[in-house]
Amino acid sequence: MVRRLDRSTAAAVAAAARAQGATLFMALHAALAAVLDLAGAGPDLAVGAPVAGRGADSGADDAVGFFVNMLVLRTDTGGDPAPRELLRRVRACDLGAFAHQELPYEQVVEALNPPRLPGRQPFTEVVLVLQNNAAAVAALPVPNRWRAPGWRCCAPATPASNCWSRSRS
Repeated sequence: MVRRLDRSTAAAVAAAARAQGATLFMALHAALAAVLDLAGAGPDLAVGAPVAGRGADSGADDAVGFFVNMLVLRTDTGGDPAPRELLRRVRACDLGAFAHQELPYEQVVEALNPPRLPGRQPFTEVVLVLQNNAAAVAALPVPNRWRAPGWRCCAPATPASNCWSRSRS
């Protein structure tokens, strides 16, 4: 499920989080934890969070590619905490997890050897992803040797519109 926040809402949530020493991600994690608890998930929640990076000692310095590691963010919602208390708990949980983000998820799974169910991720069934980066736009010149007679580029090359159309001449 994807949810988008408009700029003003995101700014308001981020400002409220900063006032408590937390980040926008932590505030969204706290809100998700509250919703999951209210939906009956129970007070001991595990939410996955992908983090990008190779790690200082990963041995992948010379490798090319995109490296992602899954963190398990375990949150205690027991005792019906007030929103600020829940955010405090989430902040502590997230900081602890991020301090160990270089430990590969696969090693954690291998070491703990949880029961495995087909089609299910070990430890988590919910993943929280915050994408707060600007959309990338690439408008690259097309070399003449790539141009085909009768065709023209109809838009800048972007993820949403990388198209070519036949010229009407």
